[in-house]
Amino acid sequence: MSIKSIALGVSALAMVVGLSGCTGEDAINSCTLDAINGSSELSVYSKPGEINFLGWAVDIENGKVPEKLAIKLQGDKGKHYIFDYNGVRMERPRVSESLGSDNKALNMSGFSFSGDGKALPVDSYAVFLLIYRDEKAVVCPTNKKLIIQG
Repeated sequence: MSIKSIALGVSALAMVVGLSGCTGEDAINSCTLDAINGSSELSVYSKPGEINFLGWAVDIENGKVPEKLAIKLQGDKGKHYIFDYNGVRMERPRVSESLGSDNKALNMSGFSFSGDGKALPVDSYAVFLLIYRDEKAVVCPTNKKLIIQG
């Protein structure tokens, strides 16, 4: 994975120069981004500032909750940003049930965290959840858009 960090506020916000593991072949569908800044809409409008993410993620292949997560914002203007997970795990008991699994370890798949988006440029961003497996980022599409307004 090749990531070039840039100083943007206080958080771990990085511009992706090249991120292996983000191909369609590695995309998985074992996550949900329930809300951005408290909104469950598919398109969320925000001013630059703190951005809150709420959802769940599991690593189906390994049958566990991933230890390392990140949110990837892919801008329409070509720039990509990553918010590293810095939050709290939450209990989501219905996740294992909805996945047809009796693995109770998946019950702690919920997450809630915030990122410092003060320096995000005005753009429309596709939002992806990155689940790290053996230090390789695996993409989980969310079908959400974050639109940063000036």
